Amino acid sequence: MLIVRDYNNIIHTISDEDEKALFKEHLDLLDRTIEPGIKRYNWGAAADTFVYTCRRDCQDVFKKVKKYQKNLNKINDEFEKIQTTTLTSIQKRLYQLKEFIKEQEECLKQKEKDFSGSFEIVKNKIMRTYELFIQRGAKIQNEWLRFINK
Repeated sequence: MLIVRDYNNIIHTISDEDEKALFKEHLDLLDRTIEPGIKRYNWGAAADTFVYTCRRDCQDVFKKVKKYQKNLNKINDEFEKIQTTTLTSIQKRLYQLKEFIKEQEECLKQKEKDFSGSFEIVKNKIMRTYELFIQRGAKIQNEWLRFINK
């Protein structure tokens, strides 16, 4: 029952079809690990080892799914921050033209630093996330490219 609970936890954690496609090979490997216990396992011999192995593999896949989701949330947070950033700084007062231009240039310089910082965070999170899929097959690589393009 522990293996079933762990496996179901993974399935319920994967939230959409894109994630299912990205983690298909992970889940297929997990299915192959669990399959002998469902079809033909002699439960009288070394059941503890089988259960331990299956639960370890389930926990490993679960951690990868959670890491993916955490990184994706951070990426989306950075995109939201960029999207809601105002690129001007206008106070309710009368400006001289030179003063206004100088204030806007300073504001844009600060926003550029903020955007560069967000870009670095997004880049690092994407690279860390890709580590989960780098050793997977061509279908997963295509799903990864589709995810990146999206």
